[in-house]
Amino acid sequence: MVLIDFFTKRIRTKIVILFLFVSIIPLLIIGLIITPMSRKTTEEDAYSKLRAVGFKKEMLSLGDSVKDYVQNYLEKDLHLGEK
Repeated sequence: MVLIDFFTKRIRTKIVILFLFVSIIPLLIIGLIITPMSRKTTEEDAYSKLRAVGFKKEMLSLGDSVKDYVQNYLEKDLHLGEK
């Protein structure tokens, strides 16, 4: 029934309908391919940033440890010099 209606329409209507099908199908295919790729890229970027933040916190913690060690060493050295 739909196919019969298609053949009875005017040429302009047929061209518009065909143009829509020809343009929509590639867009759908591209969308189906690109969406998972962009999701994966976004996740990888988020994990990379999380690792960078974790590394920065680890380095800050290490820096505090070194600072505490140096302060304790200097305090011990000063106390030894007083005796």
